[in-house]
Order: sequence, then structure tokens, then C-alpha cells
Amino acid sequence: MTHRTGPALAAVAALAGCVETAGPLPGDALVAGTGYNATGLLSCTNQLGATMFDCEFGVVRRGGGAGTVVVTLPTGNQRSILFEAGRPVASDAPAALSSRRTGDVTEVFIGTIERYLVPDAIIYGG
Repeated sequence: MTHRTGPALAAVAALAGCVETAGPLPGDALVAGTGYNATGLLSCTNQLGATMFDCEFGVVRRGGGAGTVVVTLPTGNQRSILFEAGRPVASDAPAALSSRRTGDVTEVFIGTIERYLVPDAIIYGG
């Protein structure tokens, strides 16, 4: 599945405010001191041919598999990935976004270099 980030990029920009202001879904509390429903580590890389790193993430869930995952890359830069119905549909990068599923993990590709492994539990909770 491949998505262009052009028109969908506006949706990610609009969601950026939700990271700080959205309240939790019923039964999905915020992590103390953050605007996120969950934080932790996921595997990612932003270097061609590099091994995967443990990258910090925060997620704002909106229910039904919708949410925004904000990943802090090894360089300290952040990447936001918008999910709808459990699928990545946009990011804040200018490069094309694509993905594939393996079991309960979505592998997100941004351009030809960035790669993120996002378990369903990040998006759906659990």
C-alpha cells in the first residue's frame, strides 16, 4: 500500500494540536505528565542499510484504529505518522509513505530510508 503525503499532510498538521489538547478516549488514560495515551519504544531506522534502533514514541489514540504516533529518531528529530482504521495514511515527511503487515505489526516505510515497526497494541491499546 502506497500513499502520497501531499493532501494528507494537512491532516497530520491539523492533528499536531491534538497531541497536546486531545483528552483520552473513555477508558484510555493519559501517561502522567504527557499528552499521550501511551509511550514506549518501537523499532525504527532513518539510515540507509542501518540496523533497527529502539526509538521512543508517544501515541494519541482516537479510537477505531485512528491515532497519531510521534516517534523520536536516533538523531533527536521527530516523525509523526497518522493512522486511520489501523493503517498508516500520512506522515509529516515530504516523501511517499507505504506499509505492509506481518502478523500484528505494521511496517511503515517513508521514502526509501525510514522504517518503523508499529505493533497493533500501540494504535489500539492493550
